[in-house]
Amino acid sequence: MCLAHKYRGKIWIQRGVVAERLSRIRMAERAYKRVAAKGFSAYAWWRLLEIYATANNVRAALICVSEVLDYFAETLGLDDYVALPPWIEEPLFKLVAKNGLKEIKRAAQTEKVKKYPIVGETFDRMVRDKVCGYDV
Repeated sequence: MCLAHKYRGKIWIQRGVVAERLSRIRMAERAYKRVAAKGFSAYAWWRLLEIYATANNVRAALICVSEVLDYFAETLGLDDYVALPPWIEEPLFKLVAKNGLKEIKRAAQTEKVKKYPIVGETFDRMVRDKVCGYDV
């Protein structure tokens, strides 16, 4: 195996970080997507979620969440969660603050996320904890 193949994912992560620092968000998105296509990288998925939450792209953020949860279910065998990881919850909270909980729930019903009960439980916890935008 050549060394160039071994480090390809790391190089794309570095390209994504540099692109974000230069405010080239589309380039960063492409770089992180390439990392995710090569194999699972929590950092790449986290950055993609942050990019989509900042851009207010609800559908893309929910697809990212479903892809991560699919990976956890298939590879690690995790189906039952106490709570979502904080790096997944935080972008969801940002989206709720911008769009309101009703809009996010409506979008979640159309995406693959609805098969994961933890997402619905997270929405219920947002109401209970009165996250900014929960009543909109």
